[in-house]
Formats: sequence, C-alpha cells, structure tokens
Amino acid sequence: MSSYLPDPDYSFMRLTRASSIHGLRSRFSLFTKAQTLSLTSFESFQF
Repeated sequence: MSSYLPDPDYSFMRLTRASSIHGLRSRFSLFTKAQTLSLTSFESFQF
C-alpha cells in the first residue's frame, strides 16, 4: 500500500478504519460481557 493517498481515498480509508475500529470495540465489549457472565456463572456454580 502507498504511504500517501489522494484526499477522497484517504478520507474514505479513515472512515472505514473508524467504522472497523468501532465494530471491533463493540465486539470486544460483547466478548468481555460474555466473559464476565461466564465467570459469574462459574463462580456461582463453584460456590
């Protein structure tokens, strides 16, 4: 990939990168929610 891009392509890449980062963040929050849920269920199952 080239280090510098034309302006519209650069803005588009920034937009797609931001959206992908947002999607990753939401997916990560969902994953951590599932982790805490399984952890609490495991603790309640243990004790």
